[in-house]
Amino acid sequence: MNWDALGAIGEVVGAFAVVATLVYLAFQIKQSTAATTSASMHSLLGDWREFCRGWAANTAFVTLHRKGSQNFDSLNPDEKYQFFLFMVDFVFQAQVANEMWEQGTISRYDRDVWVNFVISSLNTPGGREMWAQTRHIYTPNIAPILTDGLERESGNPSWMHLTPFLEMGEVPQRLPENTS
Repeated sequence: MNWDALGAIGEVVGAFAVVATLVYLAFQIKQSTAATTSASMHSLLGDWREFCRGWAANTAFVTLHRKGSQNFDSLNPDEKYQFFLFMVDFVFQAQVANEMWEQGTISRYDRDVWVNFVISSLNTPGGREMWAQTRHIYTPNIAPILTDGLERESGNPSWMHLTPFLEMGEVPQRLPENTS
């Protein structure tokens, strides 16, 4: 065997090594992307679980949300501020989901679920009034998405009105005092 033949064999072996390395790297990138996507969803869901735990621990939050959703102007100044902060958390969840989608760490479907939930949460008389007064403070990444969604959903019921056991009827005019 001459040097030319050995060189050719070396090039073929080298080419196979490069292909094998590329296949391995592609597999590693795919696994890394899946892990990042999973971690992103776990983070988003973890934040939401903590938010819901706060609701479950304090029925005054639920009453405030129901009352504010029905009629923002019926709230006293402190209640308006509480309702606003309450809804800010919703908006920030939508913003985080939108940013994760833009970065490719969650799917468009998952992003849309979060964004549409927030739009539906704002799609109440009180939510719309609060949004009209505060939408200017949100980033240009999320405010137009939510505003467009509210325009699209105008006249449609919110998720609360579509969930029979929530009974979005009358709420007490005065919130119970926080005893916790």
